[in-house]
Amino acid sequence: MIAHYSPFIFWFTFFGVFHSVAAQEGFKNYVAKLIHPDFISYYWRAIYFLTSFYLYYGPVSEAFRECAAKFPSPLWIYPEPVQTMVRGLYLGGVLICYSAFIQADYLSFIGLKQLWAGLRTHVMGSPNDRSISIFGTNHLVVSGIYRWVRHPMLLGVLILVIATVRPTVGTAIQLALALSYIAVGVYFEEKRLVRLFGNDYLRYQKSVGAFLPRIPVFSEKKDFRC
Repeated sequence: MIAHYSPFIFWFTFFGVFHSVAAQEGFKNYVAKLIHPDFISYYWRAIYFLTSFYLYYGPVSEAFRECAAKFPSPLWIYPEPVQTMVRGLYLGGVLICYSAFIQADYLSFIGLKQLWAGLRTHVMGSPNDRSISIFGTNHLVVSGIYRWVRHPMLLGVLILVIATVRPTVGTAIQLALALSYIAVGVYFEEKRLVRLFGNDYLRYQKSVGAFLPRIPVFSEKKDFRC
């Protein structure tokens, strides 16, 4: 049965590899040397976001739908009260994702801020300015939802994958792949943030959980001045 999901597993793995590798500083430095530093400074984030969006909502989602249609029967059926709770959990995941996305300076997150700066520089003739403040790269944010968990966007995505009222073989495989991707992605992201922010991020790690808020009595005082 799992073999029937091989197209979905392939495309999800391809998406995960691209999404992880293309975000690494080493990869971006290589592309900058190959093409031009301005390409990374101004245009790469938009290309990266659009490519990731296309891969996930194109081949990945299409492969999942085709594979899931072959085995639509649920693994089990939740009682109605539990279904209501699962729907509430799903809504909570949406709200967490939305809160993290808005706080993450969404215009720079999807690359529009950098793209506009590039167009101003190369099309309109404005002075070349690469000093765009990028969330999670030029400054460490530890307020708002990031005061409670270090990776709220990934937490929200994980909740969305878990909170299905009709679990099937397909959703189980999807959850396994998502867990694997998140584990690998967080490992490299944490290394990147420590490299960028040093002791500031190490203190943040000690006081704030990656996915779950820490009980105050067991964590250090949340006193951040980053």
